[in-house]
Amino acid sequence: MKQIAPPRIRRSVQRFARERLGIEVRRARKAPAPPAAVRLTKSSVLFEADEQFQSIYAEAVRRSRGEGANSAPRLYNLVQALAYTGGVDGLVAECGVYRGLSAYVICRYLQIEDPSFTGEGFHVFDSFEGLSEPSTPDRVDDPTIPVAGVPRQAGLFRGSLDEVRATLGDFPAVTYHQGWIPGVFEGADPGPYRLVHVDVDLHDPTRDSLAWAHPRLAAGGLVVCDDYGFIRWPGARTAVDEFCEARGLRPLALSTAQAMIFGPGRA
Repeated sequence: MKQIAPPRIRRSVQRFARERLGIEVRRARKAPAPPAAVRLTKSSVLFEADEQFQSIYAEAVRRSRGEGANSAPRLYNLVQALAYTGGVDGLVAECGVYRGLSAYVICRYLQIEDPSFTGEGFHVFDSFEGLSEPSTPDRVDDPTIPVAGVPRQAGLFRGSLDEVRATLGDFPAVTYHQGWIPGVFEGADPGPYRLVHVDVDLHDPTRDSLAWAHPRLAAGGLVVCDDYGFIRWPGARTAVDEFCEARGLRPLALSTAQAMIFGPGRA
């Protein structure tokens, strides 16, 4: 309970401070409330105030049955990458789709670009059986890195083709490619691609996705790798670094653990 000194004691303290210490002591006034625009958000992060994004993100989480409920910052960066490639003539692809959260967000923003969009030119690549078997670069040997609750095993993050089709039900023209990377890329549209989102967690499929996607980028296109900065998934970072070093490329690392790899410059 807040304690307030009686007026007589306050006056005595004020008089002592004024006469003996030469300073004035006054009661602090209550700070004015912040402007309404500031009170609307928890911080100054743009995605929190973007009502259109928040609506699309909430619908994506609902449709994918709770997938990625804490991934708003990464998805917002993905949306910015898509906007960056606006005007680039090319297809869009996602390698690793789980239950369709980010695929749905991508499709909704492609629909904002073109209200007649129903999935044309958007390609999804996935085994629909979860992760493949982790390899040596995916091991976490550092005992200081907390990995409890993140099992590295084949089958993790499994979303069936039917589940993803349901999530993307508003976009019946999406092209689905079912199979393991890299074999699933055989016979796929050669592009060019304006944006490829790689979200496959592990070293080998990340390496193989980049090897397929980057040469097929249109001028001004880019690849977004979702798992680059997660210390619990070191294989993805190793694959990106090895790929870029061998080709003289420089990945742009983001604080959200993503990395962007740019294709040839805009024509």
